[in-house]
Amino acid sequence: MPETEDAMTVRVDADLSQFRTDMKEATALARRLGSALTGAFEGAIVKGRSFGDVLKDLALRIARIALDAALKPLGNAVSNTIGSALTSILPFGKGGVVTPFARGGILDRPSLFAMPRGGLGLAGEAGPEAILPLARGADGRLGVSTHGGERPVSVTVNIQTADLAGFQRSQGQIAAQMGRAIQRAASRNE
Repeated sequence: MPETEDAMTVRVDADLSQFRTDMKEATALARRLGSALTGAFEGAIVKGRSFGDVLKDLALRIARIALDAALKPLGNAVSNTIGSALTSILPFGKGGVVTPFARGGILDRPSLFAMPRGGLGLAGEAGPEAILPLARGADGRLGVSTHGGERPVSVTVNIQTADLAGFQRSQGQIAAQMGRAIQRAASRNE
């Protein structure tokens, strides 16, 4: 009786995200090791360093790479622990939300916020307070941004010339005059 081949198809679904992460880390580690080896050989060949110095330098680099790789899980564990602690303390860690105020807004109840130079600030404690985004104007001054309230600038230019060569010679002058007209019109809108 002749043997027949049976075909069977098996579908495998797997989460490869951790594998991909591990491969990226392994690739980065391999690159660092390759860089250490390249640097060692460069030191011996190009810079004329002694073979003993090159080997010492290579050993130190490899030890540093190994130590970094060994301490990475500890660093991640400490980071996760601190992150978990902050999540449980801060209001958004308990199901609240972080509200962005990049375009401004109103604080209608007391709200804590981080100060740029450290510490915490309190806003809205005496009633509603507004947050207004600031922007630098053309003159360099910092002030309240007025996005959306700007009027369009219209500049009409009529050019009459007797010949094309004359127009081509004066294009730079015309462009400069147009630029100044647009800047004047824009500064009136501010």
